[in-house]
Amino acid sequence: MAQRALAVTLILALFFLAGCGGAGSSTPPDAPPPPPPPPPVITPPQPAFAVLSGTPVDAATEVPRGSGLAATLSVAPDPVSIHASSVSLLGPQGNPVPGTLSVSGNEIRLQPAVALPGGTQYTLNFATGIKDVAGRPLSAAVSRSFTTAAQTWGATSRQLAEMPHFTGGVVPTVAVDKAGDVTVVWQHNVSGIATVFAARMDHRTGNWSAPVSIHSAANMFGGMGPVSMVADGSGNVYVLWCDTADPRQSVWMARYVAAASAWLAPVAIKGLPGGTSFNAVLPVVDAKGILTVVLRSYVWDGLYGMRYDVASGAWSVPREILPPSADNFVHNLDLAVDGVGNLFLGWVQRGYIGNASNGLNVVRYSADTGNWSAPHVLDDNLTSEPYALVADAQGGATIAWTHGSGIMDTPAIHAARFDTRAMAWGLPVVLSITADGLGANSPAVAIDASGIATVVWAQQRGIYGVRSSRASAAWTVAQRLGTAIPGNARFAITADIAGNVALLYEQDGAILAMPYSATQAQWMTPTAIASPDGGQNVFANAPIAVRDASSNVTVVWLAQISVGGIPRYIVASNSLR
Repeated sequence: MAQRALAVTLILALFFLAGCGGAGSSTPPDAPPPPPPPPPVITPPQPAFAVLSGTPVDAATEVPRGSGLAATLSVAPDPVSIHASSVSLLGPQGNPVPGTLSVSGNEIRLQPAVALPGGTQYTLNFATGIKDVAGRPLSAAVSRSFTTAAQTWGATSRQLAEMPHFTGGVVPTVAVDKAGDVTVVWQHNVSGIATVFAARMDHRTGNWSAPVSIHSAANMFGGMGPVSMVADGSGNVYVLWCDTADPRQSVWMARYVAAASAWLAPVAIKGLPGGTSFNAVLPVVDAKGILTVVLRSYVWDGLYGMRYDVASGAWSVPREILPPSADNFVHNLDLAVDGVGNLFLGWVQRGYIGNASNGLNVVRYSADTGNWSAPHVLDDNLTSEPYALVADAQGGATIAWTHGSGIMDTPAIHAARFDTRAMAWGLPVVLSITADGLGANSPAVAIDASGIATVVWAQQRGIYGVRSSRASAAWTVAQRLGTAIPGNARFAITADIAGNVALLYEQDGAILAMPYSATQAQWMTPTAIASPDGGQNVFANAPIAVRDASSNVTVVWLAQISVGGIPRYIVASNSLR
């Protein structure tokens, strides 16, 4: 009975299972698996934003002075972040050297505005202010140093002209334009007639032209007073003098026009005060090319200023700077222009008849107002020695002179600086050493691009010098630079944009050049530069020197040399290039 019940149960179970499937039904296939996930995107790491290499390489030496500078970065920099605050070229005194920045791909380029002074160490800095196009700053600031190839003087001096006879005391005048072309003028007698000659040096080749006559006096009884000259930024040259053959001591100007490469015929300056004659004229040209001359009247000494319009060829009405007076005894005029067109004029003046003391007076012309200031007396007890007045690019000026004209006085070098913050002259400072019975004389001044002034003078059978602070009126202690005994003439001194200084002076018939190295912060051994080609020195007059924008120095002087035992009187020159 139990077996029969089990069988019935199994049959019913099978019947139930078959009914559930329905007619023709089957089990569905498995669903396809989902697609595999994509592989992860692996972004390669961005290279660090850094300076990879540069030209010149770090610590390079003998780098050509006209070389461009470059740095290659790991990725392209954002050009907006490339400016003077993020990329800078500094000289050895920390002063910035101007130049043009550009970006090309991953490269930053800096082209200095002018050829760099030679034998000088510079530092090229890349700050973290530089960013790439993604805004990332430079990973680390980078500094690279290099030293430029040295400049050298010519092996021999060059003869510019030969004199028919020695013209002692008639020192040549020299000027340099913005491009570096140099003009020299001098005078000597031709058949008894005072004649002004000129020669020009091409800055591209260093070659001098043959001398040309630009003016001759009207007769044998007159001549030219001291000849003065300036050049403007366009290469035009202005030569001025007073004609002593004219009873009125008329003032003349000859112009070299750069566009025509020719000298124009001299013309007398018109519009001068009626009934007044003149015996001195000082010209200066500012950065805008405006020519200003200061004239000293004759008999009753007075001072006047006039401005020249190059386009129209017209002179302004004379402006009185110092009223003429029988009590005035004005001499040793000096005129300088700063980087923004302000003028500084100095002169030595005795206050009245019978007063033997000399006063050093200074006035300033303001480019903003067009007015001259009232005279300011810096010292009322100075010698008749020439002083030195130099203006700087920042609007200041430095003046140095020899104090002490009395019998019991020991001459000493004093200096004062014009303070652009106070718009006034600072108090005079004694620069020379005091324990010297021989006294001091012949100061000369140069100011570099950063505003540091260098003053040198003759004292105690040697040459002494000091340097100023850039930020204040402080001076270093006087240092003995050499044991040579300078002649009675003034030194020639000039400074470049990096702070190097060239000091030129006459010693024992030769012209010597003593450099100050801003890199080494010291004066170097002097070099004789006046050895004439094919002869030997007999006598050399005071040198005069100019430095062009590319820091090439040209020196000119009068000399007597001996060639085969025959004396020759020449205008000579040498250049540091």
